[in-house]
Formats: sequence, structure tokens, C-alpha cells
Amino acid sequence: MTFFICSRRRWWHPILEFVLLLLFSAVFLGLSLGALAGISALLGDSGFVGRGFAESMDMYQLEVFVCGMLFLAVLAPAALLSARIVRRHRWRTLLSVTGSFSWRYLGFGSIVVLALAVLVSIVVAAVEPAGEVHLDVGLLLACFLLVPLQSVAEELVFRGILGQAIGAWTRSPIAAILIPMPLFVFGHDYSPLGLVAIAWFALCAGFLAHRTESLAAPMALHIGNNLGFVTFGVLGLQDLNQTEMGILVSVADVIFVSVATIVLLQLHRRMTATRALTAHGSLELNGQLV
Repeated sequence: MTFFICSRRRWWHPILEFVLLLLFSAVFLGLSLGALAGISALLGDSGFVGRGFAESMDMYQLEVFVCGMLFLAVLAPAALLSARIVRRHRWRTLLSVTGSFSWRYLGFGSIVVLALAVLVSIVVAAVEPAGEVHLDVGLLLACFLLVPLQSVAEELVFRGILGQAIGAWTRSPIAAILIPMPLFVFGHDYSPLGLVAIAWFALCAGFLAHRTESLAAPMALHIGNNLGFVTFGVLGLQDLNQTEMGILVSVADVIFVSVATIVLLQLHRRMTATRALTAHGSLELNGQLV
């Protein structure tokens, strides 16, 4: 059984799960924005949320950045709650085939991918400088708080809810990876070359979920990728508002995602082998004690 094909699911389960996802997303977004508006009012800035949606989409404006990230981040709890209601005690199959989830792998994987993303960003910034370095502490803090949650949310939805829905209906992991891709790709506002790079990212993320039978690897790829590039954008070394991607940036991104995918697969193999050896050693020790 692959990650995208869960057993014991009726044909209408994915539909109900998606409807609940939309409903809970709206509820959580309203609660989040309400809480944010309340906090802003206490701090003497009652128009924070309004400016986040009313002003031009300048991601260097803290209110625009926070509201934009929250719009996606709320998908994470919404997806988990939807799975909990529809799948009941088997809700963890949204995360992996076995229902277990390796936070250790997610942490190590995210750090490794982040290091690779920083390296690529340095090279790109050196070849195509975006501007002068500047530090916005509030924006940087928002980046580290919200970007990982936004990345996790997108994986729960596109590789999790939608991918497993297609897998349940078609019984094909290939279809489960490819069919949700257009929605993910065209949800990004980039030039054609940029969309090709996004499509390659989605393909690699789906491949990781299939091979590792878990969302931990694609989540690590997504977190490291987004956190690295958004951080460089916040610091002014790249342009957060950039929609036109040239051939250099697109090729660099495809190479980076490919290398990161290979590294994550190797890390998964090593950690799986280590866990197997540890479990085997524990069984032998218990046998001797008995």
C-alpha cells in the first residue's frame, strides 16, 4: 500500500473531507484574523488586518505578509481536523501509511534542505543582485513563525487531502501525484519558467511522499525551500515580490530541488536503517534477559 492509496476508504470520504477542509479553513481564518485584529487594536494599530488585504500586495509590508501567510497556514489545522472527523481513529494516515510521524526526520530534513537553499540563494544573489541588505526584525520573525506552518499546510492539502483523494478513486500513485499538480502550480503567480520550476517541485514532493510513505519528507523539502528563499527575500538579497523568473533562477531551482530530493531520500534510508538496527538490538537484549 502506497501513501496515496489508503485502504478502507469509501468513495465519498474524500469529498466529505474536502468539504470539511473548506469549512474549517474559513472558520480558522476568521478566528485568526479576529485574534490578530484584537491584538493589533490593543497595540494601538486597529487597521492592521484591513491594510493586509486592502493595500497593494507588497510582501515587504508586515501586515500583507502576515495576512497572506495566515490565509494558507490555517489549512494545516483544518486538514488535520477534517481527517480526524472522516477517518476517525485512522486520521494519522493523512501523515503516513503506518500512522506514525518522525518529527526527528522532519527537523533534520528541514535543516539540510535549508542549508542547500541558503547556498543556492547566495549563488543567485551573487550573480543577480536584488538590492541592498536590510533587516526588518518584525518581518523576519513573522517569516520564521509562519513560513514553516504555511509549508506544512500546503503539503497536508496537496499531497495529503487531494493526493490521497485521487489515489482512492484511481488506485494509481502516478495519477495522485500528477492530477493535483495544476492546482498547486497555477496557485503561484510566476512567469512560465517559474511555473515549470514549481511543477518540478510538486513532482519531487509527490515522489518523496510515495517513496517514503509519509509527508515528513515533502514537508521538509517545502519548509527548507520556502524558509531559505523567503528569508533571503526578507533580508533584501532576493525580491519577495518577484514574479518573473529568468532561466538562471529557474535552472538553479530545479537543480536545487533535485539535489534536495536525493539527499532527503538518503537521509530517510539511513534513519530507517538505524531504527531497524536499534529495534533488532532491543529484541536481542530482551531475549537474553528472558
